[in-house]
Amino acid sequence: MDEYFNEMDIAMIWANVIEDREATIARFLNGLNMEIANVVELQHCVELEDMVHMATKVERQKKSSESIRNMKFGVHLAGVLKSFSNIHQIYSKYKRIIFIL
Repeated sequence: MDEYFNEMDIAMIWANVIEDREATIARFLNGLNMEIANVVELQHCVELEDMVHMATKVERQKKSSESIRNMKFGVHLAGVLKSFSNIHQIYSKYKRIIFIL
């Protein structure tokens, strides 16, 4: 998030953009990921630095919840694979018994 803000700041300086605070805030908000922008937009941020801080927090929470979701899926997948392995073992034993008969 800080990298995006710094790049925007440098680009605006390089292009000699002079605009009021509200326009810069709108420009920053428009460049954010839509999910992050939707949450940040609901917050009351008067200063651009506050918006950057809020966007950073939202991005961190989003990554954390995705990580937790991925861990839960991994645990679920491991359980499914273990069940499949057990079924395969039972089938193999059953197949050997039938073959012997």
